[in-house]
Amino acid sequence: MAVVALIFALVNTYIKPIVKALSFPISLMTMGLVSFVINAGLLLLVAWIATDVLKFKFTIGAFPPNLNADAIVAALLGAIVISIVSVALGLANFGRKVAGLR
Repeated sequence: MAVVALIFALVNTYIKPIVKALSFPISLMTMGLVSFVINAGLLLLVAWIATDVLKFKFTIGAFPPNLNADAIVAALLGAIVISIVSVALGLANFGRKVAGLR
């Protein structure tokens, strides 16, 4: 599972900013709701890389190999959970202080 987390971190670090920059006009039109679709797509990409490229058993729904409605709904739900956890951790203050402010 640590390998999947590493793949997820690498995808979020290197691919997500590029995809978000390319989808900026669509994001403006949908008021940011397209970010759930982007996160779901990146989650499916992580599943594909882990399963087909690195031969780890990590599937979302039936993907890979079958991309069906169950896999898409599961990826969207996973993206929503990841977004909620990300916002909650972003709001939590773990003792970090902004430089110059007390």
